[in-house]
Amino acid sequence: PISARPGGARRSGRGRPARRTLHRAMASAATSAASASALVEDGSPEKVTTELSSQVPGLREIGNQAVWSLSTAKPGNGVEQIRDDSTDTYWQSDGTAPHTISIQFSRQEVISCIGLYLNFSLDESYTPKQVVLRAGTGPYDLREVCSMTLTEPNGWQILPLEGDANDGEQAINAFHVEISVINMHQNGKDTHVRMCKIFGPRPKHAIDVCTGYHFETVDHTQFMTIR
Repeated sequence: PISARPGGARRSGRGRPARRTLHRAMASAATSAASASALVEDGSPEKVTTELSSQVPGLREIGNQAVWSLSTAKPGNGVEQIRDDSTDTYWQSDGTAPHTISIQFSRQEVISCIGLYLNFSLDESYTPKQVVLRAGTGPYDLREVCSMTLTEPNGWQILPLEGDANDGEQAINAFHVEISVINMHQNGKDTHVRMCKIFGPRPKHAIDVCTGYHFETVDHTQFMTIR
């Protein structure tokens, strides 16, 4: 209803209820923002990286030394999204399976393990179910070194290796590594991978000859040698 005010001014009789509704909406938005902030903090890059480091002690990430390529990708969901240390972004394939991640090094590297960050709770039918890892000197002589079947994975999945590097340790020597997603949960067509990390052993010079301590962090190892 519209009511008249002295002097001809008019106002809506619903003004105060409308303001109360606006205040409630603002409070609800603030609560939602706080919840979202808590989720972002819980899945922060620092926490995710710490969780992975605890699963691969004594190893270093060597992915920045390689050239990465994908079999297919939707625009805006490619290599950068699986290498940006964020659990909010992801690679999304755009073709028929198998979907592959190719990692090419300029020299032969010792590879200890590979980690994939997957989230079935968010990705559902896009989540990889069967993953096969192949390695070799190039894309035409790859051999299978690992096969893993996953069940609704959430978090880091470490692909174990069985190879011939480092005197029988679980590692392989390779120039080229290919990660193949063979099929997805719920018979999905395309896949989501939120992060991919590849690890090798730390160089032996990371042990201080004076103190005998073994340094693992970048902050310490960057000062281990003098040129």
